Amino acid sequence: MSTKPLISLGVPVYNDARWLREALDHLVSQDYPNLEIIIADDGSTDGSLEICREYARRDKHILLFENKHNLGGWGNHKFVFDVSKGDYFAWGSGHDYFETCYISRLMEKLDAHPNVVQCCPKSILSRDGKSYKPPGLLDTRGLKPTERIKNLIDFRLSGGSMDIFYGLYRSELLGRVKIGRDVVSADEIMLAELSFYGELLQIDDVLIHKVNTRGKVNVRENRESYRAHLDRNKISKGTLFKEYLPRLYSFVEYMVMIDSASISMVEKEILYKEISNEASTFSKNIEEELIYFIEHFIVEIPAQHKYPLVQQYEAASVLSVLDFALMQGFVSEELFRLRYVCLNALESNRKI
Repeated sequence: MSTKPLISLGVPVYNDARWLREALDHLVSQDYPNLEIIIADDGSTDGSLEICREYARRDKHILLFENKHNLGGWGNHKFVFDVSKGDYFAWGSGHDYFETCYISRLMEKLDAHPNVVQCCPKSILSRDGKSYKPPGLLDTRGLKPTERIKNLIDFRLSGGSMDIFYGLYRSELLGRVKIGRDVVSADEIMLAELSFYGELLQIDDVLIHKVNTRGKVNVRENRESYRAHLDRNKISKGTLFKEYLPRLYSFVEYMVMIDSASISMVEKEILYKEISNEASTFSKNIEEELIYFIEHFIVEIPAQHKYPLVQQYEAASVLSVLDFALMQGFVSEELFRLRYVCLNALESNRKI
C-alpha cells in the first residue's frame, strides 16, 4: 500500500471520442502511485461513454460517473471535484494529452513550496497543424494576496495562457473557492479567488499537449459561433448580462468576488482598477455586445407599454446593465438614448 498522499484526477468528458483513447492512455499511465481517476461523462452522443466504460472495466484506479442530465462544461468540472477524495486534485481532459510525469512532477513542487496552493506546467496548443507555446511564466510566490491577483491579471494581459488552470491543487484550499461560475473567464476568477489563500506557481516544463476541438471562437467575427460556445457551457441563459453581454458579465462577477473578500476598501479599490484595466483590453468585444443589446432594447422597452409592470422591471434591469457599462468607461450616444428610454418608462409608470 502506497504511503504517498492520495491524488484525485478529475476528467470531465463530453463528445471527445475522437481523442479520448489517447487522452485516457496518458492519464492511466501516470507514474504517481496513489491516484484515483474520476471520469464523468456528461451525456455524450458520439460513443465517448462506451470508451469510458471500457477503460473503467480494465483499470481499478478509474471511477466512472454517467451524468443523467448534462451539467455543461463548468458544471461537470465542479462535479468531478465534489466527488473526489484526494488530498490533492487536478483536472484532466478527454481530449488533451498529459505527460506521464504530470502528477509526480507537480507534486514535487508542492512538497517543496508549502505556501503554493496550485502548481501548473507549460502547455503546447496544436492548431491547424502548428504548435503554439504561450509566453511567460506565472509565479506569485512571496507576494501579498492583492499583489498575487494583480500579477495574475498582468500575466493574462501579457499573453499568458489561462491553461494555468490545469495544475495540481491542494484540495482543502480549492474547496474554499467557487468552482464553475457560469461566466466567460471563470478560470481566471477562480484562480484570483484562490490567490487569497495561497501562491500560484508555473514551472517551465511542457507537460500538457492541448488539442483545439472547437476552432476559433470570436464574437467579432461570428456571433453565432460564440453563442453556441456559451450555450455548450450553459453560460448564456438567465440574466440580461449573461444572455446579451457575457464578456462584460465576467467583469461583474470578478468584482462581486472581490467585494465578498475579507479585505480593506483600499485593497478593493486597487483590484477594481486592475479589473477595469483588463476590461478595457476587451473593449471591441464588449462594444460589439453592447451594440446588439442597445439595438434590441431600444425597441423592446417601448413595445411593452401595454404591460407597465413588465416594462418597469425590464427598464430597471436594463438600467443596471447600462450603469455598469458606464462605470467601465463604455460611453456612446446610443447608450444614453437607451438610458433615457428606460428612465422615461419608469417615470411614466410611477404610481402617484
